[in-house]
Formats: sequence, C-alpha cells, structure tokens
Amino acid sequence: MPRRSTSLPNTKTTLASHANRRLRIGELAARSGRTVHALRYYESRGLLPFVTRDAQGRRSYHEQHIQWLMFLDRLQRTGMSLSEMQEYAGLVILGRQSIPQRQSLLQTHLDVVEREMEDIKQSQRLLRDKIEFYKIWHSTGQRPSDIWMESLATESTRRSQRERSSKHLRAR
Repeated sequence: MPRRSTSLPNTKTTLASHANRRLRIGELAARSGRTVHALRYYESRGLLPFVTRDAQGRRSYHEQHIQWLMFLDRLQRTGMSLSEMQEYAGLVILGRQSIPQRQSLLQTHLDVVEREMEDIKQSQRLLRDKIEFYKIWHSTGQRPSDIWMESLATESTRRSQRERSSKHLRAR
C-alpha cells in the first residue's frame, strides 16, 4: 500500500497560484459585494485599472481587484470625490513613478478626514452636554444655565476656521 504524504502543500506556491487566478465579472461581483453593472460603471469611469479581456472578449479580473474595490469603498466612505478617485486610479496606472503624487493625494485626503473627525467628536461632546442638560432639568425641575451654549459658540468659531483651512487645502 502506498504511503500517504503528511506534508502540507507549499503555501507560497498555493498563494501565488491563487493570486494569479483570473476571475470573471460575475465572480468579482459576488466576492466584492457589487453588481455587475457597478463594476462596468467603475471600469467606464477609469476606476478599475488593469482589466484585461480573454480571447472571447470577456472581462478578466484578478484577486487584487477585490482589494482595490475595498479600498475605493473606504475612499468613498471618507468623502473622496469621484474625480479624486479617478485621479488616484490614473496615478496607479502610471506605476512606481507616480508614488509621490499618490502619497500626496492620499495625505491631503487624510488631512480632510481627520479635520472632519474632530468636528464630529466636538458635535458628539455637544450632544452629550445637551443630554446632560435635559437630565438635570428633568430630575431637578429647574432649568440649568445654558453653559453648553458657550461651548457651542466656541465651536462655531473653530468650525469657520477649519472650513477656511479645508478650502485652502482642496484648492491646492
């Protein structure tokens, strides 16, 4: 009776062959959570680089397209515009020579996201203060002073400054 091998397959070879495996549009749609129509739209807008076609003219994708789509989703969720994503995709197509421009574009976007997150955190603090205001009023029957309004006025000033700064950064 022949002996069975108890060794594991070569993981590097297995991963490499899996990464090089081509996907059809339906499989990419299913695995990425997008519709076939959305994938075609992304491609027509220049957001899905390095799509090839097989001998029959059918689109052919690879595993990295799934990661790329997940990244685009995060960019969109953080407010990156379609034109900025198209610019980024165009830079990716240019290859390594565009790494400094890609880094700059993403850093500018990250700066905007961080300012927006700080704004959201301030709004969260104001909401908590207002809820506490109502708790005190309800439990004591006395309307508390509007100390939270001072915080709101200060935030209004900060917001104006951030908006001016943000417009300046986006104009670059």
